[in-house]
Amino acid sequence: MSIVLGINYGHDGSVCIVRNGKLEIAIATERITRRKKDFSITDEVIHYVLNELNLSICDIDYVATNDLEQSIFGNQVLEKELNILGRKIPCIVIPHHLAHCASAYYTSPFEKSYCLSVDVCSQINKIANSLVTYGEGNKLNALYCPQAMCGAMYGTVTESLGLGPMLHKAGTTMGLASYGEVFDFDFNSYTDDIKDKMNIAATAQHILEQELLAVVNDMDDATENLCLSGGTLLNCNANSKIATQSKFSNFHHFPACGDDGTSVGAVLYVSHHILNEPRHLYCPKDLAYLGKSYQVQEPDYKLIAEELSKGKIIGWFQGKSEF
Repeated sequence: MSIVLGINYGHDGSVCIVRNGKLEIAIATERITRRKKDFSITDEVIHYVLNELNLSICDIDYVATNDLEQSIFGNQVLEKELNILGRKIPCIVIPHHLAHCASAYYTSPFEKSYCLSVDVCSQINKIANSLVTYGEGNKLNALYCPQAMCGAMYGTVTESLGLGPMLHKAGTTMGLASYGEVFDFDFNSYTDDIKDKMNIAATAQHILEQELLAVVNDMDDATENLCLSGGTLLNCNANSKIATQSKFSNFHHFPACGDDGTSVGAVLYVSHHILNEPRHLYCPKDLAYLGKSYQVQEPDYKLIAEELSKGKIIGWFQGKSEF
């Protein structure tokens, strides 16, 4: 039995802990520092997950993380040592897209499943932009990179439209697309008119959906199960098309399928694929609400009823936050 600390050091930094094969806690750095999509991993974030489980750094057996530069190496891992909170701990580094796939597969209810990861990475410096893997039991094996460039395309369009950085604003393109029409676009006739921008967004959305469907439907028929992850698969309209128009019947997403979820993927891959810890069956709330809990007083239900009767909107939360 082991306790493994998972860390994502890139954008959307995050930390998590898996104990004896079960994901018990996860937190994105931004939830602690209050800086959106924070890159950093601070001692405060690591202390938070340890304290929540009544652990110390001395209880950690391994650290797991991921690296973009390893994306071309399939299942090959790198072993090194990390100094965390003054203690040197064995660290296993797995490929970035394998971590994405692992976050979805090992939290799924499937005993067998294909897994697809797509994000905005380019082929610059041989960094893969996508990966197809196959999971069976505790093992998750990389198969091939399908060269799905649609995530990079979508990010480029987002920035070209002046909506903001691709990592922050791709969702805005998705929203804008719903107002436009798909068309054969001539950039020589492009104006800065909002209608043009809507149509470009709609066309980019259509291309994204069609390429993802082609990648998914190109997989063989070994299983009817499909797990999806990677920042591009945060696109809910594309996910809907895959669910309704692909050949697969059963689907699973890990809620944090962006890079914040790679800490979870790395730690679950180490725990199950490498250390052969038993897998666990999770219900949705176990995966969605891994974040902080807050102390709140009992609501004044009479006041709430009165305000609702006046047409007011009431905000109410309970339990833990999304991580």
